[in-house]
Amino acid sequence: MLRMQVYEHLRRELKSERLKPGSFVRINQLSEELGISRTPLRDALLQLQAEGFVIFLPQRGILIKELSAQDIENIYEVLGALDSRGLLAVFPRIGADEIRRMKAINEDMLLQVKKREFNEYFDLNTEFHNVYPTPLNPY
Repeated sequence: MLRMQVYEHLRRELKSERLKPGSFVRINQLSEELGISRTPLRDALLQLQAEGFVIFLPQRGILIKELSAQDIENIYEVLGALDSRGLLAVFPRIGADEIRRMKAINEDMLLQVKKREFNEYFDLNTEFHNVYPTPLNPY
């Protein structure tokens, strides 16, 4: 799905700080640069706004939010609650192999946090969520 590809691209741009905190992004300009229509870009940006990473400002564009450590903790607390609810919804379809894989990834994630290797952590977080089936990815 194009929206998810655009979302993942924007997350990588945020993580690498090519989209810098405090800067503005214009939907028209970014859609031209990416060679896509505004709709999947807008949808991806709305998801990032819901997660607290950007703010839509009328007539100015999208502000890349500067996040404090407390902001990040709050975001992940909410995402954790949502993740646990989603996991409960698909739990009957998760087998022993998936649980072993998720545990191994979780251990790697903890190691990356301790090493303060946050890009690796985020990549593992995505990998973790791709282990189990979701309504958008039923297999």
